[in-house]
Amino acid sequence: MGALSVVWSILSTLLLIYFFIMWARFVLDLIRTFNRGWRPADSGSSWSKPSTRSPIRP
Repeated sequence: MGALSVVWSILSTLLLIYFFIMWARFVLDLIRTFNRGWRPADSGSSWSKPSTRSPIRP
């Protein structure tokens, strides 16, 4: 495998990641266009912290 193949592989992987990020941004902007009050949930910290809500009462 030559050096040019390695560079091309890294470049194509980075461009593919960029492509998917742009599609995700497009979809989120499209959702916000139709529902202006919607905001994405704080997904970064919500799964790592234990829930402080009380259990559901019957």
